[in-house]
Amino acid sequence: MSTSDSVLRNYSEVFEGFYRPGKSHDSQNCPFIGTAADVMQNTSAFDQDLPLVHETWLLFTPSCANHKQCVSCYQEADETNPKGMRWLRLQVIEAASKLISTTHKTVTAVDDFVTPLNASTRAFIAGCAIAIAISKRWVSAQSRIRDLNRCTEILSIFASHWDGGLRYLHVWRTLVDSLDYENTSK
Repeated sequence: MSTSDSVLRNYSEVFEGFYRPGKSHDSQNCPFIGTAADVMQNTSAFDQDLPLVHETWLLFTPSCANHKQCVSCYQEADETNPKGMRWLRLQVIEAASKLISTTHKTVTAVDDFVTPLNASTRAFIAGCAIAIAISKRWVSAQSRIRDLNRCTEILSIFASHWDGGLRYLHVWRTLVDSLDYENTSK
């Protein structure tokens, strides 16, 4: 099986587990136990520069937001290597940032192409993960301004190029306007 097939299969496992009817994972459950932990381990083993790997990490966003830390995912402040909820949140935030950056680079390149729907969807979903991280105070808004601006730019470029483009941009602007830029930690 090729690497791209393995990455796609892993993405499908995460997606099926969290988002399909009869799902096996619940965003309230600890992602560091059982099947979710196995697919997370698989995701960690892939090339972290692949857009589909970034998208796979983004599928863990609800777990990061909904799960209350437990014995299985607890991580002390001075622990640098162990995998815990702080580690997973960092993976999601970094994947979102890289996906926005990669998409922005493709969108603004003279000799590259991405469909308006694909670029807008990637930017919107990754931007929402960044917005959640800011609102939950996992990161400061100031540390992610570049990501927010790039997301806005991508959505603005394609707003008129497909039927849902203006709605994506409107929802995005409403979301960004609601963020607290002053009272965030980190």
